[in-house]
Amino acid sequence: MKFPKQIALAALIMTGSVAALVWVGRDKSDRAPAAQVAPASPSSDVVPTTPPTPKDGGPVSPPDPTSARHLVPPDAWLVVDFRGDLTGRLPFEDQGGLCAKVPPPDRVVFGILAPQEGGQPDLLLAAPRVNEQFWLCAVARIEAAGGGALAQNEEYQVFQSPSGLVARGPGGAMVFLTSQTHLESALAVLSGIAPSAADSGPHARLLSRMHPQSEERDQVIVDATLALPEDWLASVGQDADKSPLRHIRAAFLSAYQDGSAQGGVDCDEAGCAAVLAFLIRAQGDFVATLPAPVKLAVSKSLRAEHVEGAGRIAITWSPSGLDWGSLVSGLLGP
Repeated sequence: MKFPKQIALAALIMTGSVAALVWVGRDKSDRAPAAQVAPASPSSDVVPTTPPTPKDGGPVSPPDPTSARHLVPPDAWLVVDFRGDLTGRLPFEDQGGLCAKVPPPDRVVFGILAPQEGGQPDLLLAAPRVNEQFWLCAVARIEAAGGGALAQNEEYQVFQSPSGLVARGPGGAMVFLTSQTHLESALAVLSGIAPSAADSGPHARLLSRMHPQSEERDQVIVDATLALPEDWLASVGQDADKSPLRHIRAAFLSAYQDGSAQGGVDCDEAGCAAVLAFLIRAQGDFVATLPAPVKLAVSKSLRAEHVEGAGRIAITWSPSGLDWGSLVSGLLGP
């Protein structure tokens, strides 16, 4: 599906090396393969047969339609929520007909979900609300790729595609997952009967730290938070003890309408210098692959420095004549 790939790539670009930290050291062959499409008739075996209710019997609180973070489980490793029009492209522009003109959702969230039962992390892409036309176009793309309905009832619809699962629930919220592993927890969060990254856990605390004054949300283009468990590099094996990434505990980044951005990386003070050296090398390698205008903008704009004694690396991005939309479009290419 073009839409998930576009938005996921945009989110990863905006978070830069912070998002890349999750995947460093992981052999591609060890990662879980994309979900395979298996013939299935619509049923209610996977989704609730009736609207779910909290265990205490109280009313369901649907996710805030203006907050995409309400669709992500709180134990996610990475959460990036951003404005849907960030890429400057329409999600189904190559599909023809009415779909070609369907705009993206107002707000979108990308997440890397923590592995379960010794498995691999999953990717999540979600929007608090998509209209009926957007959903029909998404379903048409899934069916054209050989996918189909996996389960549905009056409240939920779940479709399986060659790249994963797409679910739509109450209020028009839509979630894409790369496997079924997190489907149950994702539907619980989507329904408002389980806590989310917006109101619980380390991501909620990091977001509060980033925006203590609750500034106007329409000025925020991207909010990214990274929260890693101490053993997140365990699958790398003995090389994990040699990686500077073992010192990272959390990271955060906010990008604003005026083209600026600020954030930081929380690290063990003794290892912050090694983390900074790694980030500088990664920045250099990344910049070397960019088109000339984008390369110049990134080189001028991005700065990272160790705040000695604070256990933190400060990251700043200063406007350099290239707005976020142009930057992302340049990175995505034609």
